[in-house]
Amino acid sequence: MDAKLVALVPAIDDIRSGIEQLRCKELKRHRAWLAGLEPADCARIESLTRGIANKLLHRVVCGLRQSCAGASDSADAAEIARSLLSGELDDGNSPR
Repeated sequence: MDAKLVALVPAIDDIRSGIEQLRCKELKRHRAWLAGLEPADCARIESLTRGIANKLLHRVVCGLRQSCAGASDSADAAEIARSLLSGELDDGNSPR
């Protein structure tokens, strides 16, 4: 594996964690509504939200890989993505 890609692993782990925390936070925010659903429907919603989170992460990782292959600084790209997706910029005014 390319050394540049290996160097991005910590950022990708942080991004994955941030996306998962956001997903869980939103599910908790709607737990009263979700409590009225059948268990099978809750499982479908859980699966749906995991799928969306995985697709977001996949797009970020693909973008970071492209930045490694190009002339741009992949470390800067990783830091920007980490800041945007790990919740570090969450000032409480994020859209809901």
